Amino acid sequence: MRDASTILPFADGEYQFRMGWGELGQLQEACDVGPYVLEERLSLLPRAVRWVDGSFLGQEDQARALVDLDGAIDPPQFLPPKCTAAEIGEVIRCALVGGGLDPVKALKLVREHVHGKPIERNRPLAWTLMRVALYGAPEEELEKKAEAASPN
Repeated sequence: MRDASTILPFADGEYQFRMGWGELGQLQEACDVGPYVLEERLSLLPRAVRWVDGSFLGQEDQARALVDLDGAIDPPQFLPPKCTAAEIGEVIRCALVGGGLDPVKALKLVREHVHGKPIERNRPLAWTLMRVALYGAPEEELEKKAEAASPN
């Protein structure tokens, strides 16, 4: 059964994270955006490509390389994610609370291990937590396949 929970390493150990409806509601209120917008802001995938000359490419053009007259290929520059540092901390805090951690302890962990640290240290975790909340955890797929394969 899907419950949007997962166990992942964070701070000083492994923690249970979960983003149910309640946590998603708190997160939406705290960040003033919906969960899909927040997941896109946190995304590890490039949201657009800008060539060194400053021009932007549409999605259909991203497969082609910009070749100079001398035959050299200018490498693209990927634009950074659009999330804020506060959004990263809120996602992790809400998911810790949803996973069963005391809210005070969750806030303390986020203050110690997220606030004041390099943003990129915790953004991948926050993005993963949003993806689990929206699309399910990989282990949930394995459980579904095992249940389907087992005889009743």
